[in-house]
Amino acid sequence: MRTAILGTVLLVAACGTGAAAPTSAPPPSPTTRTCGDVARADASGSPLPDTALDQVSKVHDAACRRDYAALPPLMTDPFAPGRSAADTVAGWRAADPRGDRLAVLASTLETEAITDQGGTTFCGHDGTAVVFARGTTARRGGLSGFYAPGEVPPGLCDLQG
Repeated sequence: MRTAILGTVLLVAACGTGAAAPTSAPPPSPTTRTCGDVARADASGSPLPDTALDQVSKVHDAACRRDYAALPPLMTDPFAPGRSAADTVAGWRAADPRGDRLAVLASTLETEAITDQGGTTFCGHDGTAVVFARGTTARRGGLSGFYAPGEVPPGLCDLQG
């Protein structure tokens, strides 16, 4: 069931402009926060697998720098049905050019994770969720879901301690 949910993830309903994402991060907003450290263990205290930690760290770094252009190669593609990772990120950027949403993404990755057979899920204290799929031989793993408060599918964060 989680696989079906992950395939339908889309944080912003706004259509992407199709424009390329910038190669550098926009100026910080007045709400800029200093990024913390990525959570290295799940809620049970078990260390995250090296491959998952590598993916999470790269996304966290890009999000901390508010670097939209760095995200598509770190995402599953397609990210959502009929929507490529690049188009999804272009939509995020169009809706949030300052990258405040990316600061939320980064802070969510600083919470303890839930790990299971499908991948790694981070459930933020503010009602956000970020999901990383493990991938298969037919589909690369990576960032596969980013939910704002009120958009988290029922049950996704129920396993969190």
